[in-house]
Amino acid sequence: KIKGTHNIWIGFTNGKIGLLGSDEKVNTIVKLGSSTIRALLLYNHDKRKILAAATDDNVVHLWDTESKKVIALLRGHSDHVLDVSDASAIDSLVTCGWDRTIRVWDKRTHLATHIFTGHEHAVTTISCINDPDRTRIISGSLDGTVKMWLVDGDSSLATKTDKPVVEQDQYFLNQHSETITCVAVRPDSKMLATCSFDHDVYLRDVATGKVIRKLGDQLNPKADNKRRFAAHKSPVYCVVFSPNNRLVVTGDEDGNVAIWEANNGDVLFSYKHEKGVLSVAFSHDSQYLASGSVDKTAQLWSFSNETNTATVFRKVS
Repeated sequence: KIKGTHNIWIGFTNGKIGLLGSDEKVNTIVKLGSSTIRALLLYNHDKRKILAAATDDNVVHLWDTESKKVIALLRGHSDHVLDVSDASAIDSLVTCGWDRTIRVWDKRTHLATHIFTGHEHAVTTISCINDPDRTRIISGSLDGTVKMWLVDGDSSLATKTDKPVVEQDQYFLNQHSETITCVAVRPDSKMLATCSFDHDVYLRDVATGKVIRKLGDQLNPKADNKRRFAAHKSPVYCVVFSPNNRLVVTGDEDGNVAIWEANNGDVLFSYKHEKGVLSVAFSHDSQYLASGSVDKTAQLWSFSNETNTATVFRKVS
């Protein structure tokens, strides 16, 4: 997502990256080998728009969207790279993967500055808290744990091994009983969402690590039947907050996409794909929501904050 546009970038299992065009077709932009694209991150750096692609070939490809060239390969992971996040406060990227590590990369030199170890299994998902005074990384793992890591900002060494932040021991509380599939930090850095194969979604207070609520524990009595989504009954694959901090959206294996009120846990709206939903994303103005699915479709919905309803805007297969 780039301010001023509503472009949707899509990564495929054959290494292709496509861009949803105005003709409602996905046009192949580049092919980065033949390995699965696990995660995409579009960011601005040095007046360029760079697309970072985490792949199953153990590297992260950095692709310049204007010159249409790969400008760097981030090498260091010894297994599939599963996620990539933007640590903008320290001008870095953060990646994680099957090798159980979290790595911090300098955007200028493309060298790893920190390596975090501590999860007992693959690190499946990461998200950054970019505060002015410090950068923290939230990670979720196949081992079912959620951890917080502090980046001290010292990038003088090529690599540095560290341990989870001691004062954040509450993040070792294991509310989830299975693999953590996604973590997301609200833009105001006050709330954290985690979801899992165990069907549950938890909202936590970032400052204390304590659970604020479990989504689905309550119904919105004012919602009509179309919006009365009780709770996920299958593994939840993805979660995202809206840029205006108001909404949190989840997608599950059954194809359900649910839009929740972050501050009270009410379900405002839900819709459905034919198969599992792997990713959800908001436009910068919080008015459009995109979801991608195993059913080989991407859906774009327009959400009204006044009526709390969504209208399908585009469907692409």
